[in-house]
Amino acid sequence: MPINKLMNKKDRQATFEKYNGKCAYCGCELLKGWHVDHIEPIVRNWINGKCEKPHLKNNIENYNPSCSSCNIQKNSYSLEQFRSNIKQFVSSLNQYSTQYKFAKKYGLLKETDIEVKFYFETINNPMEETEPAPEQIEAYCQKLMAKLKQEPNWELRQEFGTMLMRHINSFTEEEKNRYEELKRLLHK
Repeated sequence: MPINKLMNKKDRQATFEKYNGKCAYCGCELLKGWHVDHIEPIVRNWINGKCEKPHLKNNIENYNPSCSSCNIQKNSYSLEQFRSNIKQFVSSLNQYSTQYKFAKKYGLLKETDIEVKFYFETINNPMEETEPAPEQIEAYCQKLMAKLKQEPNWELRQEFGTMLMRHINSFTEEEKNRYEELKRLLHK
């Protein structure tokens, strides 16, 4: 039985809002039919349908909002197993997909060896950078401003506001005027 048939509306809504209506794994906007994933899998016995970890079954702390494709792909994997599975996709595509190999041959895509990070792992540090050196502050502010315009969120606003307060005295008058627009963005 799907989990949404077992949950009350309040818990389902709280799960949806956990990451502002986004999938905890890929970060896409959740659409109608989104899933509630068990972070630590409850593992159902396929023969008798019984839950092998019943203490996790109705624990809201163990729920993550998920798009259907991420939840189906995650299946009964742990987070690390899911991460490892995703990492293997490129190798599998190279081995079995003629279209993928052809697109790569013509430079339509580029493989990287970046670490698989889930959306929920990135939102506490949206820029994934440390505080910039003084000579890099203007570029850093421009990058934050672009991200804020693209996707305003509380964490970015907080990070930008903190950075501005720390460095405002080192800005030229022209730079101070330029960042007035950013202050307005922060208070929207």
